[in-house]
Amino acid sequence: MSPNPPDSSDKVVGVDTNILINFGNFRRLAWKELFPNAPSITVLVSAKVQSEMDRHKDHGGGYARKRAKEFQAVLRAAEDSGYEISFNETGIPVRCVFLDRPQTDLLDGSRFDLTDSDELIVAQYHFASQKWGPITIVANDASPIRAAKRALMSALRPDPWTADRTEPEDETTRALRERTHELERIVGARPRVELKEFSVRGSGEETVRFADDFDYAGFQTDMRSRLADRIDLPTRLDLLKRFGKRLPSVGHGLALPSPWGGIGEKELHEWDSKLYTFQSHFDRISETQMLASLRMLSRTYVIEITIRNNGEAPDRNICVDMEARGTANIFGPRDLQTLNDWKINKPKPPSFQGPMLPSLTDFTLPPREDEHSFYRTKRNGVAQSHRCAVFMQGQEATIRAYFLAKNDGETPSVLVRIGAQHLLSPIVREVNLVPQPITLNLDAIHALIRDRLELMPEKQADILRAALDGR
Repeated sequence: MSPNPPDSSDKVVGVDTNILINFGNFRRLAWKELFPNAPSITVLVSAKVQSEMDRHKDHGGGYARKRAKEFQAVLRAAEDSGYEISFNETGIPVRCVFLDRPQTDLLDGSRFDLTDSDELIVAQYHFASQKWGPITIVANDASPIRAAKRALMSALRPDPWTADRTEPEDETTRALRERTHELERIVGARPRVELKEFSVRGSGEETVRFADDFDYAGFQTDMRSRLADRIDLPTRLDLLKRFGKRLPSVGHGLALPSPWGGIGEKELHEWDSKLYTFQSHFDRISETQMLASLRMLSRTYVIEITIRNNGEAPDRNICVDMEARGTANIFGPRDLQTLNDWKINKPKPPSFQGPMLPSLTDFTLPPREDEHSFYRTKRNGVAQSHRCAVFMQGQEATIRAYFLAKNDGETPSVLVRIGAQHLLSPIVREVNLVPQPITLNLDAIHALIRDRLELMPEKQADILRAALDGR
């Protein structure tokens, strides 16, 4: 069935092949820009244009072949509906009609050179105007526009449109484009060292006390139970199962040992005594002594500085300098471990093995710092410095320092400076070390000890960590 002519208000156009090739996807041609006052557009596609688009599909290259394939997809969609299809993808209703090829003797050979492709296209639209009424030829070449005007047809060159000759990408082109983009990103990449977090923990001097209703005897009982239940040490029965029992001596002072030697009552008694001494450690510490130990543990200010490179390239020569001001002083971890040594020693169970040879690891040199790690370059009573040679993009590091301060009316503080090769100016922060009163009950003591394990001797910290593991 032949398509019906348009309404009188409709704009009817005939497109040249170069429009379909050079001005973007066929379904999204910018008709609204070319005919802003038209309520709708009827687009006629002559048989010669269809033939040329088919040739571009099979023999064209680059963007011409891409556009021809897009055109063929629309044509196939119209085959089941009388070679007519409608769409509205650019803000104006578009009715597209694919015309049949008229017989050559019906075309006006006196006005058009039917052997010329451009004039043949215009001639076919001139013939279609008998049915469709006035047709505006839309082309971007001089030849079809001139032929249309010679036949007294209106013609329009789409100057307001922007030609779209984007080449389709193959795998090689895509890989090259992505590599070029990556190289541009690398060349333009810069580091961005930032201070992510700056925290201070500590109560200061003489600001810790027990709660008024604190039961110190209950604390001692709690710690005795924790050391007994949570520290893995053998009982008397465990030792007997492991070694067997040595029989008492018989005649002439001789003993009858088990095949493994066994363990005697003297060794068992000594072990019971050591176990009791260890588990009752806090029973021998007075309330005053315990409060003094907790005050020393709490009064240390722990400064944590976390920095991060949020840029896209490494930065170099990162410097983190801390300076104690006023009555504040910097202490090293070993000094603090000595101050916070509560003399909790895990007893060594009896052993009947021969002397242990030293491990090869005892002779291993400590690992050297790599260029991506921070290492301390200075520490005295008032200053501490850390350096990193290369701080990679995405890398994050936390640096700690420990301060003690006296409260003599002057507020002590810590000044931090962070510098890097690509930082235009150093990052500078200063924090006051303000005493924070703490009132201790049983849970608060547990929390304080867990928070300050790094300030204790390592073996003592391991014991208390296990005893206060939250179970």
